[in-house]
Amino acid sequence: MTNQLNQLEQALNQPRDYGIGMITTLKNYLMVFNPEIKRTFIEYKKAKVIYDYSVWRGYRGLEIPKIVYDSLDLPEEIIDNRLD
Repeated sequence: MTNQLNQLEQALNQPRDYGIGMITTLKNYLMVFNPEIKRTFIEYKKAKVIYDYSVWRGYRGLEIPKIVYDSLDLPEEIIDNRLD
């Protein structure tokens, strides 16, 4: 359990460029981004199943690590493109 909390903290505190004119942590950016929903996109790429995890506000999406995705208390939507 402690290892998972450490991994979550590392993911949240990793500095990144979100295209807002400065580098900040995911923890700080999520407070500004204020997501409304989390989405899992599932699809085949080169005969391999790929899962992409993101949070959305309106029409803007932000891809996030799965450990952060799992920690968020938001409504969830799964989009499975494997059936297309």
